Amino acid sequence: MVISMSEEKSNFKVLKYVLYFAVFCLIAGPWLTILWQEFGIGVGGTGILGIGTYFEFLPRFQGNFFKRLLGALLTLLVMVVEIVYAFVILALFRV
Repeated sequence: MVISMSEEKSNFKVLKYVLYFAVFCLIAGPWLTILWQEFGIGVGGTGILGIGTYFEFLPRFQGNFFKRLLGALLTLLVMVVEIVYAFVILALFRV
């Protein structure tokens, strides 16, 4: 299948917005957990899924097994950083 340049640019534009939304969800998730626990956890989980989606479709991580493994490891790293960030925010407010 041939992909035109305009389709490739539009796919990257969509990926860029997925990344922005995911980062917003990752940052806002712990703060929303303070106000409404179930909703905040859901927003944080949505952010992690968004980052995973971004890494999955980013051309840099497509190809051989090691590139895909690197994308999965980066997703796990983002998850660990998000968990630490959430614990720090929740500990500051003693929730």
